[in-house]
Amino acid sequence: MAYYPKNKIQTNLSTNGNEYQLLPNYNLDNGIYYIGYYYKLYNGETYTGKFPGDGNNDKLIFVGDKPSKPKPKSITPKSTPPLFPTEDDYKNGSFIRYFFKKRNEYLFKEITKDELNNVDKNLYITFELRWILTGVKETVFNTNRNITLLTEQKNNVYGLSLFLNENYLQYYK
Repeated sequence: MAYYPKNKIQTNLSTNGNEYQLLPNYNLDNGIYYIGYYYKLYNGETYTGKFPGDGNNDKLIFVGDKPSKPKPKSITPKSTPPLFPTEDDYKNGSFIRYFFKKRNEYLFKEITKDELNNVDKNLYITFELRWILTGVKETVFNTNRNITLLTEQKNNVYGLSLFLNENYLQYYK
């Protein structure tokens, strides 16, 4: 494993396909593209793995954005206004909120449960939050904040708290 100064290497890069192929499989017609982490050296060479020494570090060949088959057009899920809690939800003390986030962008949308089931999971990350509605104000705030922060970490959807404007008392009674 060679040592590279930090200014001679870019690490922890990733590709979701259609850019690189493994050198032994290089053939635009085979349609086998590399998906995953890679790192790039100062001379432009790219290798699999987050950094040198992370696995086998096979050489990659840049083939550009040339998919062998046309991708089907995807339908963007429609955002719906957030559903308001019902009286039953207030009696129960909580309700479920449903969201999606596009995998390659920091765009969040709140949707209904039915819409959640129709979202293309290859393009979007879907998740739900149990939102606390009643109780001691400080406890509700802290619980909703903690649930949001844990959801960000668990689902890798950082920025959710900003999308919610850090309003952890929304719908509180």
